[in-house]
Amino acid sequence: MKKPWGRPRSVVAALPHPMRIAVVGAGGVGTFFAGKLAQAGHEVTVVARNPARRAALSAEGVQMRNKGRGPIEHVSVRVAAELVHGDHFDLVLACVQRHQIDALVPTLAANSSPRIMFVFNCAAGADNWADTIGRERQLWGFPSVIAELNDSGVLDYRLLPGPLARLTQITTIGRVDGRITDDLLALRDLFRAAGIPAVCSPDIDAWLKSRGALMAPMMAVARRRLEYRRGPQFSRAETTEMAHAVHTALAAVRASGVTPTPTNLGLIARLPIPVLATALWAIYTIRVAKHGLLGHSDKTPLEIAAMLADVQALAAGTEIDTAALSSLTAHPPEPTATTDHVS
Repeated sequence: MKKPWGRPRSVVAALPHPMRIAVVGAGGVGTFFAGKLAQAGHEVTVVARNPARRAALSAEGVQMRNKGRGPIEHVSVRVAAELVHGDHFDLVLACVQRHQIDALVPTLAANSSPRIMFVFNCAAGADNWADTIGRERQLWGFPSVIAELNDSGVLDYRLLPGPLARLTQITTIGRVDGRITDDLLALRDLFRAAGIPAVCSPDIDAWLKSRGALMAPMMAVARRRLEYRRGPQFSRAETTEMAHAVHTALAAVRASGVTPTPTNLGLIARLPIPVLATALWAIYTIRVAKHGLLGHSDKTPLEIAAMLADVQALAAGTEIDTAALSSLTAHPPEPTATTDHVS
């Protein structure tokens, strides 16, 4: 079995330092990457399309606070309204939502930067936009951080401890073709040096599809709970619905010819529904886990709908019964003025 972290040595590849980095998207994840990379000494430009967010970043810089307590750190970054063809960066991070990427791809493709890393949930697969962006240029990254912008524009973030992150989710990067190149390892080391634990995956396509299959059902149930203003704890019926939908989604991944990755997701797919439902119920009694899921789901209604559509597309042409997913997509979440993603 391939090790998900690639070659275990540290690599100093031909990457400039400091790097010129553009972060497209100024929501929670984009702000987190921008702040941490700028703190590490890199020249970071945040492309913020939302005028109010852009003005706040210009005036205050990135404001971030670890675990929502302690002093607020102010980090200076450059700010732009858009990424244009003549802007050349060493690395561009596209930290947007799944439903926003199609409109952004032409801009990314026209830009001359040598590395374009997509950083968002995507169950559609790693190579969807590779021919447009360029297979050598397109990279993938999936963040392992709970990051939420509060009403004052301060980012409250929490990183999972190293051992726990490896068991659950760690920031994972990869190439469309699965190669673990020195350039990719150098980017991994760049993230680690900025305080972002990261690993390389030799099968980012399977990783993205599997993670999307896990998260889409849970986010959909969480979003519905918020819409109906239910109490603070998931019910057993809700976690049972989650378990059925997660089983179906991971079965769709497997039926499409992809082995659920990493291994722990394959194990989840083999758990009996009652056992998985009980495990999910127990997990979401933990404040951090519940807050992270509800907080993200509250701001991503269109992303949830796009992710569910991606998972259902994996099941097309197979014998997988997608009723458990269809029940979640029958009444897709509607965006509201208070929950639209800020980018």
